[in-house]
Amino acid sequence: MVTITRVFVLVICVLAVRTHAYSISGGQLVEDFTSLDGADLTNTTGLWNTVTSKAEAGRVADAGGGTHRPISFGDGSDGILDTSGGYSFDTDAKPNGYNFKRVNITGGTITVTGSNPLIIRSLTTVNITPTIQVNGTAGSDGVANGSSTAPSGGTAVTCPAVGGAGGTASAGAVGNGADGVIYTGATDASGGLGQVNGTNGDDGGATSALPGANFDNATAFICGGGGGGGGGHRNTVGFQYATGGAGGAGGGTVRITAVGSLTVGTIEAEGGNGGNGITSDGANCSGAGAGGHGGAVWLQTLADIPLAIPAPSVTNGTGGTSACGGAASDGTVGKIRLDSSPGNRPAHSNVADYDTDDVFPSRSYVIQSAAYDLGTLNANFKTAPTVTQTLNSGTISLSYAGSVDGSVFSDYESDITKLSGKNYRYLKFKINITTAAIAGASPEVSRIVIDFADSGLAKVDLKLTAGCGTIQNGESGWIFILLFLTAAYFRLRARTNHAT
Repeated sequence: MVTITRVFVLVICVLAVRTHAYSISGGQLVEDFTSLDGADLTNTTGLWNTVTSKAEAGRVADAGGGTHRPISFGDGSDGILDTSGGYSFDTDAKPNGYNFKRVNITGGTITVTGSNPLIIRSLTTVNITPTIQVNGTAGSDGVANGSSTAPSGGTAVTCPAVGGAGGTASAGAVGNGADGVIYTGATDASGGLGQVNGTNGDDGGATSALPGANFDNATAFICGGGGGGGGGHRNTVGFQYATGGAGGAGGGTVRITAVGSLTVGTIEAEGGNGGNGITSDGANCSGAGAGGHGGAVWLQTLADIPLAIPAPSVTNGTGGTSACGGAASDGTVGKIRLDSSPGNRPAHSNVADYDTDDVFPSRSYVIQSAAYDLGTLNANFKTAPTVTQTLNSGTISLSYAGSVDGSVFSDYESDITKLSGKNYRYLKFKINITTAAIAGASPEVSRIVIDFADSGLAKVDLKLTAGCGTIQNGESGWIFILLFLTAAYFRLRARTNHAT
């Protein structure tokens, strides 16, 4: 007698479970805005505020002043920055700024490279302990009878505003100092003239480009311009010469915005000093380089800016001196702006500061969710969601879209019950907020509760050996027939083998 054993293995395909800050269980989806897990930041124009756990209008500085000064907190695409080992910011790699979900740098060294402003945005908090430096470096001193190479101007970071090179000089020729460079990369007439016999080379001058009064346009939030280089000098008697001192570079630009608390250490955006002129023959000298202007520092938060935050340094570079007396032009001090809630704010600024507590009047915004996986085969929504909201004299409306696969969604419906019975497994919502006619607090949503049920087995994924198969409604009868016939076949085989 031969016994043949046949074993059928039926494995249900189980989806991986991921933990979110929102909750989906027991036929209920709850979004309370305590994390960004459910946010579609790409399509959100308002603010998904996890600090206050609210969906609200986009924020501006000085909403009551009649000027729309929007604050961008970014889309969080650079993730969470949490380190005690310092960080290297490359503004050429991020010309439009960094977009973090949270920033926490508690130690190490911070380096900044690149020719664009350093912009750091955070959807929650910023805490930076190490010093941030975007200083312009000093220009080189002139050289007497040893080199005919032009001394180099100071170098800049986050900006092309380098200092002008010192004027060349040699036994046979003399040159003018180079002009300083401004924030656009263009030169600004500031180089000193080279001189021959009995007259010192001219000192370099400061450029005209300075940060503006409020930083709200492209010509206001800029780095300081670099100083011009001093002219060279040559004495035909004895062929003695001296190259001019070079100009200092301008201070750079730093902007940091945070939805929540913003705490930083020292920020430096200082102009570089000009290089010194050098005597060529004991009686005459080359010109000195001018100092670079200080840069611009801009801090913004919806919270308070702590009074203990050190004052950012935007000092100017000083002009170099001539060995024959006198000095080149100094740069000018840069600018600082601090925007925050109207609580205590450090008195560090030297341009207008603005409050960030109110929203701009009569503006519309969208706060959109990502797709929520309800885990259903055929979602059924029998009742309208429960929405916890505060209008603050504005308006709020919600709409919903469903999807079978999480990729292609239906049109948005204000009545969620219309999405029932369509084999939807995924759901997302959109909040439309319009602010009041007068500047004030934002309309806000703090909680959305959506009840749902599964209408039935619209689809079950089964794994038969290596791959997943699909049983649709109406197909289960065929499956049972197949199983019955299979079982009957093997029962018949078993009897045949036994008889044999």
